[in-house]
Amino acid sequence: FMFAPELYKPIFLSIAYILVLLKIIPPERMLLKKSGNSNLVKACLVGSFFIIFFGFRPTYSDPYLYMADTIGYASFYNSLKGNANAIDVLLLNDDGSFNFNSEFIFGGIRNIMAVVNLPVEAWLLVVAAIFIIPKILVSKILFPGREYLVFLFFITSMGFYSGGTNGIRNADGSSVFILGLSLICSPKPRKLLGTLLCLSSYYFHHSEVILIVSLIISLYLVKKTNFAIIIWFAAILISLIGGNSLAFLIGPYFEDDRVNSYILGDSIEGYRTGFRWDFLVYSAAPILIGWYTTVRLGIKDKLYQIILNTYIIANAIWIIFMYASYTNRFAALSWSLFPIIICYPLLNHNIFGKSTPQKTALFLFCQLIFITLI
Repeated sequence: FMFAPELYKPIFLSIAYILVLLKIIPPERMLLKKSGNSNLVKACLVGSFFIIFFGFRPTYSDPYLYMADTIGYASFYNSLKGNANAIDVLLLNDDGSFNFNSEFIFGGIRNIMAVVNLPVEAWLLVVAAIFIIPKILVSKILFPGREYLVFLFFITSMGFYSGGTNGIRNADGSSVFILGLSLICSPKPRKLLGTLLCLSSYYFHHSEVILIVSLIISLYLVKKTNFAIIIWFAAILISLIGGNSLAFLIGPYFEDDRVNSYILGDSIEGYRTGFRWDFLVYSAAPILIGWYTTVRLGIKDKLYQIILNTYIIANAIWIIFMYASYTNRFAALSWSLFPIIICYPLLNHNIFGKSTPQKTALFLFCQLIFITLI
């Protein structure tokens, strides 16, 4: 059911408003756990719809470039179709050794499907499935019985629409990472599988190294929320005073030429750069919730602490690179954790007591309004 490119986001937002309003009215019932897997089934049905919605999006050129990245991805995929050498070129160095520095998981899936002449829509469906299915699994692992509500938080978060239509490598890698993180931090942890998934996210998109490093720091170095928040405010101060100067110092150490061009390249025509107060305000919301939960209320939850600190540190790294072109691509790394940071204390710790359902409904609706206006 392919729509015109200019209609895709309005249709997405319209569907999101319908789903959210049906869930939050009345708010008193939205946090109720239902017996069986009814909430999981709802999440799977809505997730399946969005897999199809994103998978069958238009791949032809449009004058206003609503889906500029999609056009580029589709064109490259079609250029690989039937090329038997496509896999070797991706996976092997000139000397025939395996290229461990390539994004070989994302590229391997793409090239294998292209070599066997599958249509581009089939590949985009797989890409959309990798983006969406981990989010449903995360909802099941960390929020059993409330999967559908949590999935609505994912749908209405910054980066969901753009991750489904343009920044697909980044989006797929982040989804794989948060699934790995949820397995590491679940009540019944599966650390080996979780670690492998987190590491594999790097081979979807090298920028996931920011999330991986942030997780390592939160596991072994920064274990207190107050310290993580100090780092976050320090990053804001550095960014305000130094602009992009620190990014210019660090940028040359990135081996990925694409990341380097985002950080060090000139601003891109038509793309807003500079200090993004709107992104910063959005990023601050889960930090405020996390501070209220762990510091103000003094709730001790080691699993939540790890996820929260990973978010704060990853977001602080984005702030350092805020002046870069495509700064939203860096911000989206931390934003992939946004719904978990918000939902965990609301659903698992009932932090607002009797008013928690109403405040949860308010958070969800405000999040939707924000992505409508941004």
